[in-house]
Amino acid sequence: MSRRWGAERPMRRIAIMIAVLILRTSPAPAGESAAAIIGVIPPKSVDLQQLTCPCEFDLGKQIDGETALIVDHNGSDQAAFVQIDGSTLRLANSNAFRFHCTRREEITASWKGGGATVRVKLKADGPGEEACWFRGWISVTKGGRRETRRIIGGCGC
Repeated sequence: MSRRWGAERPMRRIAIMIAVLILRTSPAPAGESAAAIIGVIPPKSVDLQQLTCPCEFDLGKQIDGETALIVDHNGSDQAAFVQIDGSTLRLANSNAFRFHCTRREEITASWKGGGATVRVKLKADGPGEEACWFRGWISVTKGGRRETRRIIGGCGC
C-alpha cells in the first residue's frame, strides 16, 4: 500500500508541474501582452479633422480599425501619433515620410518623442481609390525595450 502511494506521488507532482508550465507560457489574450509597447490608438484621441488627408496604419495584415499609427504626411512637420505604453503620443518627424505611390516602392521614416523612437519600413501596394496603400513593419524603441509589429494602411482622402 505504501509503495503504491509513493508511485502515485511523483506522477502527481509531474502533472502539477506541467499544469503550472502551461499556465505560465500561455499567450495573453489578444491585444494584451505584459511586454507590449505598441497599442491601438483609442477612437477620438486624435482629431483627424485637424489633419489634411492623414495616413492610418492598423496592426496586423488586415485593415480592421485597430489603428496603431497616424501620420500627418501633408502637415508641415509630418507629426505621427502612436499609442505607446498606454498613452497616445504626438511624435516629431526625424526622417521624412515621402512616397510616390509606385508599386513595390520602399519607404522608411522615423519619429521621436516621449523617450521613444518609432520607425516604419513599408512597401507600397500602389494607388487605389483616392489613396496609396502600404504594408510593412513598425518598430518602437523605448528605454531598453523594443517591439516590432506588422502594419497595413494607406494615405489619402
